Amino acid sequence: MNIFVLDEEPAIAAQMLCDCHLRKMCVETAQILSGVMLRRGMELLDGMPKPQNINHPVIVAVASSEDATNWTCFYFYSILREFHIRFKKHHKYFAIFPLYFDILVGIDLSDDHSKLAICCGGLDVSGLDIVSAYRKYYLE
Repeated sequence: MNIFVLDEEPAIAAQMLCDCHLRKMCVETAQILSGVMLRRGMELLDGMPKPQNINHPVIVAVASSEDATNWTCFYFYSILREFHIRFKKHHKYFAIFPLYFDILVGIDLSDDHSKLAICCGGLDVSGLDIVSAYRKYYLE
């Protein structure tokens, strides 16, 4: 489970995903947002997928920061939108996106998504900012 922070802007990060990852990220991002809800003591609503592990570092990082939660919600929307553009159909999670947005997105949006976890599977990304780290990881 991961979030590919390939750009500071969620819509551009979604556009940069290859087709295979775009499909996968629709499911994984929904699971991450479900994990955020569970970590915050909320119940999942009908149609929301259960996360694999609510203690996963990505879920913990997103849940611990309103900025990271907001960024991830906009990333989820951007992924679903990009899925529709590329494949000319809506992903099955398109219908539940507004639920996450209404429940999780705060009013104050800042550009600080630096609190997202960098999970690059053993690749040395020390000294890199989050976008540069994920771009290196993605190319590897």
